[in-house]
Amino acid sequence: MCGLSALVFLDLAFNKITTLPAEIGNLTVLNELHLNDNLLKELPPEIGELEEMIDLFLSNNRLNKIPETMGKMSNLERLYLSDNLLTELPVELDDLVTQDIVVLDGNPLGE
Repeated sequence: MCGLSALVFLDLAFNKITTLPAEIGNLTVLNELHLNDNLLKELPPEIGELEEMIDLFLSNNRLNKIPETMGKMSNLERLYLSDNLLTELPVELDDLVTQDIVVLDGNPLGE
C-alpha cells in the first residue's frame, strides 16, 4: 500500500479480510474506503491518519472497538458501523455521533 499514496478511492468490501495493515495510514489523500462485509475484528490506530476521509464503510464486520485516533477524521461525513459487535464508542467520536453521520444500528451498544 505504500506506493499508492495518491489513491482517493478504495473498495475492499466482500473479501473476507481479517486484518488491516498499519500502512493504511500512508494513504493520506484517501477519501472513500469500503471495508464492509469482511471479517475485521479491529482497526489499526493508523486509520486515524486518513484525515481526508469523507465516506468510511465498516458495516458487517466483527469490530468490537473503534480506535480513538478516528476522532482526527475531521472531514468525515459518513461513517457506517452497523452490524458489528460495538458496545461503546470512544469519546473522541462524540462530535461525529451528534452530527448524525454515524450509522450504528445492529450493535450491542449500551448492553
